[in-house]
Order: sequence, then C-alpha cells, then structure tokens
Amino acid sequence: MICIIGVNEIATAAAITCFHSGQRVWLYSRNGDMPLRYQVTFAEAIHQDVKTVENVTASLLPPELLSEQSGTQAERLAAATRFLWQDRKLPLLYQIDFETAREALQPEVIIDTEPGDPVSRIDQAALVIGLHPGHRAGEHCHLSIAGELNYHLGRICLPGNELPSPAADKHFFNDPFAYCQTPLEGLWVALKSPGEEVRYQEALGKVNDIEIRSPYDGQIWGICHSGRFMPARSSVAQIYQGPASDAYRDLGFREKAIARAMLEAVLCYKQ
Repeated sequence: MICIIGVNEIATAAAITCFHSGQRVWLYSRNGDMPLRYQVTFAEAIHQDVKTVENVTASLLPPELLSEQSGTQAERLAAATRFLWQDRKLPLLYQIDFETAREALQPEVIIDTEPGDPVSRIDQAALVIGLHPGHRAGEHCHLSIAGELNYHLGRICLPGNELPSPAADKHFFNDPFAYCQTPLEGLWVALKSPGEEVRYQEALGKVNDIEIRSPYDGQIWGICHSGRFMPARSSVAQIYQGPASDAYRDLGFREKAIARAMLEAVLCYKQ
C-alpha cells in the first residue's frame, strides 16, 4: 500500500503511474492548497468530492461511512478506503490528522511530494520517498527523486549520493513558464481560464477589485481559482511563453519523469 502526500501535479502523476502498475494508492492533503494547474491535478476533488485525471478518479472518503457509529475511527477510515478501492477509485484523505490516517491504513511506502517542511518522517514507513532537493535522503526519507529541471531529472538519490546544488549546477533546461504575482493581498477573482491566450498588460484577474495585469505574452496553463484569499507576492498565474497548444490539458514530462522514478523505487523495494 502506498500513501502519496500532496495533490499537486507530481502527486497526481505519481498516483496515476502507481495505480496503473497495480499498486493500492491513497492520497493525503495536508492543507488543501489548490495548485495553479488545478485542472490536471486531483486537488479539485477537495472541493468537488471527485476528480478524474487521465481516466483515473480520486474521491474524498464517503461521509456516510465515516459517520457510522460502529467501530473505531481507524476502522471507519480503513472501511471507507477499501470501499473506494473496490470502486477503482483513489481515496483522498483531507482534514484528517496524518498520523491518525497512517496508523489506520499502515502504508508500506510513503511518497511525500509537498514542498516545504516534510509531512512525513523517515521512520513512518518501510520506504519513505521524498523530492530532491527539499527532502534529503537519509534525513527526511530513505531516498529522494531529483525534481529540478536539468539533466538529473528523475534520478534516484540515495544517502551519501546527493546531487550538486542548483546554484552549482548550471546545466538547466530552459523553463518556458513565467509566473504572474499579485503585489497586494486580498480576495482573488479570475478573469481568465486555463488555455486562454493573454497579451502583455491584459487583465488576468482582480484582487480587491484591483486588476492584476499580465507582464507577459503567452498562454495560460495555470491560474488561481476565484474566491481564494491571496497573500501579497504570491503567484496567481502560470504563463507558457511558447506557441499556444492543447498541451495545457496534460501533465508534463517533468511530472511524469519524477513519477516513473518513484514507481521504479517502489518496485525495486518490493522485489
């Protein structure tokens, strides 16, 4: 059984890849953050109950099973998770303490994809996989997967085998994306949708009725959901600066490369 922490693009790609290989997978979201490219992630299941990406569906646990009076909380969590697996869906646990969920479901493998401080600890599963460089092998996890956009992408990092820091390694691919930030905090209302083309100084949305304009030409691949309170200097849109296409609908090569490396690590562990 595999627990994947996060509902971002990498977590979604890892969940789909592991699911197609026959693994039992459940997802855990710490804070319900909605990524900019929400349309290609399982994050929308937090607000819509279910979300399908690449013909794989993630679902929140059925509330009627969690509210049953019989059994302990751990037994109800396990029963609700099994119910969704039998329906060929990926269970998504949200607003549940991670340690409670972990003790109830006892995953063999934990894959932590969330940025910042790791949610998991190295002693919480037989195999804990993190994302380099934020998660250090041997300290936060047993191994980590290189996630930087360079020629190390997807490499499995073991303890004592760390990769060069991004500052020391100049061999990066060109990043075709630019990000638009809001200079002030407030309630965000989007005026554009993923896939739309945008021109320099065209309004992307509003914060407290003040227009936030694009500093770039390009195609919108990700944009914040309306109704979110945005801190100052936070990203509200991801803009692709290459030719417009339908590729915004799909997970990218970076996420898929990381996901395949994560599956490789899982399969090697299970041999």
